[in-house]
Amino acid sequence: MRDDGRVDSDDDAEAILDRAARHIDRHELADARRLLTPLIGRPAELAPVSHCRLLIDWGWLCAADQRYAEARTFFAQAAAEAESLSLPHLVVEALREAGIAARLEGRRAEADQLLARSAELAELAGLWVDARTHRSFSVWLTTARNPRPNSPPRSPTRSRSRRPAAP
Repeated sequence: MRDDGRVDSDDDAEAILDRAARHIDRHELADARRLLTPLIGRPAELAPVSHCRLLIDWGWLCAADQRYAEARTFFAQAAAEAESLSLPHLVVEALREAGIAARLEGRRAEADQLLARSAELAELAGLWVDARTHRSFSVWLTTARNPRPNSPPRSPTRSRSRRPAAP
Protein backbone atom coordinates (compact mmCIF):
# COMPACT_ATOMS: atom_id res chain seq x y z
CA MET A 1 0.00 0.00 0.00
CA ARG A 2 1.26 3.45 -0.87
CA ASP A 3 1.54 6.37 1.55
CA ASP A 4 -1.71 7.86 0.23
CA GLY A 5 -3.58 4.66 1.18
CA ARG A 6 -3.95 3.40 -2.37
CA VAL A 7 -3.29 -0.23 -3.20
CA ASP A 8 -0.49 -0.91 -5.70
CA SER A 9 -1.71 -4.30 -6.91
CA ASP A 10 -4.20 -7.11 -6.38
CA ASP A 11 -1.45 -8.95 -4.51
CA ASP A 12 -1.17 -6.05 -2.06
CA ALA A 13 -4.95 -6.04 -1.56
CA GLU A 14 -4.98 -9.81 -0.97
CA ALA A 15 -2.14 -9.50 1.54
CA ILE A 16 -4.01 -6.74 3.38
CA LEU A 17 -7.25 -8.76 3.39
CA ASP A 18 -5.39 -11.82 4.70
CA ARG A 19 -3.76 -9.81 7.49
CA ALA A 20 -7.09 -8.22 8.39
CA ALA A 21 -8.78 -11.64 8.46
CA ARG A 22 -6.13 -12.90 10.89
CA HIS A 23 -6.79 -9.88 13.14
CA ILE A 24 -10.53 -10.54 12.96
CA ASP A 25 -9.99 -14.20 13.84
CA ARG A 26 -8.05 -13.09 16.94
CA HIS A 27 -10.74 -10.48 17.66
CA GLU A 28 -8.24 -7.65 17.20
CA LEU A 29 -10.92 -5.51 15.62
CA ALA A 30 -9.13 -2.15 15.81
CA ASP A 31 -6.17 -3.58 13.88
CA ALA A 32 -8.45 -5.11 11.26
CA ARG A 33 -10.39 -1.86 10.91
CA ARG A 34 -7.16 0.10 10.51
CA LEU A 35 -6.10 -2.16 7.64
CA LEU A 36 -9.49 -2.23 5.90
CA THR A 37 -10.50 1.44 6.24
CA PRO A 38 -8.35 2.66 3.33
CA LEU A 39 -9.77 -0.09 1.11
CA ILE A 40 -13.46 0.35 1.90
CA GLY A 41 -13.53 3.79 0.30
CA ARG A 42 -11.78 2.67 -2.88
CA PRO A 43 -13.66 -0.31 -4.34
CA ALA A 44 -12.59 0.51 -7.92
CA GLU A 45 -8.97 -0.27 -7.01
CA LEU A 46 -9.79 -3.85 -6.02
CA ALA A 47 -10.34 -6.96 -8.07
CA PRO A 48 -13.99 -8.09 -7.82
CA VAL A 49 -13.12 -11.11 -5.65
CA SER A 50 -11.10 -8.94 -3.28
CA HIS A 51 -13.96 -6.45 -3.12
CA CYS A 52 -16.40 -9.21 -2.12
CA ARG A 53 -14.01 -10.37 0.61
CA LEU A 54 -13.66 -6.79 1.81
CA LEU A 55 -17.44 -6.35 2.00
CA ILE A 56 -17.80 -9.53 4.05
CA ASP A 57 -15.02 -8.59 6.47
CA TRP A 58 -16.29 -5.03 6.82
CA GLY A 59 -19.81 -6.36 7.44
CA TRP A 60 -18.37 -8.62 10.11
CA LEU A 61 -16.70 -5.65 11.79
CA CYS A 62 -20.00 -3.74 11.71
CA ALA A 63 -21.81 -6.71 13.28
CA ALA A 64 -19.11 -6.99 15.95
CA ASP A 65 -19.80 -3.34 16.81
CA GLN A 66 -23.57 -4.12 16.88
CA ARG A 67 -24.17 -1.92 13.83
CA TYR A 68 -26.45 -4.56 12.36
CA ALA A 69 -28.18 -2.40 9.73
CA GLU A 70 -24.79 -1.54 8.21
CA ALA A 71 -23.67 -5.16 8.44
CA ARG A 72 -26.84 -6.26 6.59
CA THR A 73 -26.07 -3.81 3.79
CA PHE A 74 -22.47 -5.01 3.38
CA PHE A 75 -23.41 -8.71 3.51
CA ALA A 76 -26.23 -8.22 0.97
CA GLN A 77 -23.92 -6.32 -1.36
CA ALA A 78 -21.23 -9.00 -1.02
CA ALA A 79 -23.72 -11.80 -1.73
CA ALA A 80 -25.11 -9.98 -4.78
CA GLU A 81 -21.66 -9.25 -6.20
CA ALA A 82 -20.41 -12.78 -5.53
CA GLU A 83 -23.49 -14.23 -7.18
CA SER A 84 -23.03 -12.04 -10.25
CA LEU A 85 -19.41 -13.24 -10.46
CA SER A 86 -20.42 -16.91 -10.01
CA LEU A 87 -18.41 -17.27 -6.79
CA PRO A 88 -20.54 -19.67 -4.72
CA HIS A 89 -18.06 -19.90 -1.84
CA LEU A 90 -18.35 -16.15 -1.24
CA VAL A 91 -22.15 -16.18 -1.64
CA VAL A 92 -22.30 -18.94 0.99
CA GLU A 93 -20.01 -16.99 3.33
CA ALA A 94 -21.91 -13.71 2.92
CA LEU A 95 -25.27 -15.39 3.56
CA ARG A 96 -23.90 -17.29 6.55
CA GLU A 97 -22.47 -14.14 8.11
CA ALA A 98 -25.71 -12.26 7.41
CA GLY A 99 -27.64 -15.05 9.11
CA ILE A 100 -25.42 -15.02 12.15
CA ALA A 101 -25.70 -11.22 12.43
CA ALA A 102 -29.50 -11.51 12.09
CA ARG A 103 -29.54 -14.08 14.88
CA LEU A 104 -27.42 -11.84 17.12
CA GLU A 105 -29.82 -9.00 16.43
CA GLY A 106 -32.77 -11.20 17.40
CA ARG A 107 -34.26 -11.52 13.90
CA ARG A 108 -34.60 -15.29 14.19
CA ALA A 109 -36.92 -16.00 11.25
CA GLU A 110 -34.69 -14.04 8.87
CA ALA A 111 -31.60 -15.70 10.35
CA ASP A 112 -33.05 -19.16 9.79
CA GLN A 113 -33.85 -18.29 6.16
CA LEU A 114 -30.38 -16.91 5.47
CA LEU A 115 -28.61 -19.82 7.15
CA ALA A 116 -30.78 -22.38 5.37
CA ARG A 117 -30.11 -20.70 2.02
CA SER A 118 -26.38 -20.65 2.77
CA ALA A 119 -26.38 -24.35 3.67
CA GLU A 120 -28.43 -25.18 0.57
CA LEU A 121 -26.04 -23.31 -1.72
CA ALA A 122 -23.03 -24.91 -0.04
CA GLU A 123 -24.50 -28.35 -0.64
CA LEU A 124 -25.41 -27.56 -4.26
CA ALA A 125 -21.92 -26.23 -4.95
CA GLY A 126 -20.28 -29.21 -3.26
CA LEU A 127 -18.65 -27.00 -0.65
CA TRP A 128 -17.70 -28.37 2.69
CA VAL A 129 -17.99 -25.78 5.40
CA ASP A 130 -16.86 -26.53 8.91
CA ALA A 131 -18.37 -23.87 11.13
CA ARG A 132 -15.92 -24.80 13.91
CA THR A 133 -13.02 -23.36 11.93
CA HIS A 134 -14.86 -20.20 11.06
CA ARG A 135 -15.00 -17.15 13.30
CA SER A 136 -18.78 -17.57 13.43
CA PHE A 137 -21.05 -19.61 15.66
CA SER A 138 -21.54 -23.20 14.63
CA VAL A 139 -25.31 -22.85 14.54
CA TRP A 140 -26.20 -24.01 11.11
CA LEU A 141 -24.08 -26.73 9.59
CA THR A 142 -22.41 -29.75 11.05
CA THR A 143 -20.00 -32.18 9.54
CA ALA A 144 -22.59 -34.91 10.04
CA ARG A 145 -24.97 -33.17 7.61
CA ASN A 146 -22.32 -32.23 5.06
CA PRO A 147 -19.29 -34.50 5.48
CA ARG A 148 -15.85 -33.55 4.28
CA PRO A 149 -15.16 -34.93 0.81
CA ASN A 150 -13.18 -38.18 0.75
CA SER A 151 -13.59 -38.68 4.46
CA PRO A 152 -14.60 -42.01 5.95
CA PRO A 153 -18.27 -42.34 6.79
CA ARG A 154 -19.22 -41.26 10.26
CA SER A 155 -20.58 -43.86 12.60
CA PRO A 156 -24.00 -43.13 14.02
CA THR A 157 -23.95 -41.74 17.52
CA ARG A 158 -25.11 -44.11 20.18
CA SER A 159 -26.86 -43.14 23.32
CA ARG A 160 -24.93 -44.58 26.22
CA SER A 161 -26.66 -45.01 29.47
CA ARG A 162 -24.72 -43.97 32.55
CA ARG A 163 -26.70 -46.34 34.73
CA PRO A 164 -24.85 -49.31 36.08
CA ALA A 165 -25.70 -52.64 34.50
CA ALA A 166 -28.48 -54.59 36.18
CA PRO A 167 -27.23 -57.43 38.41
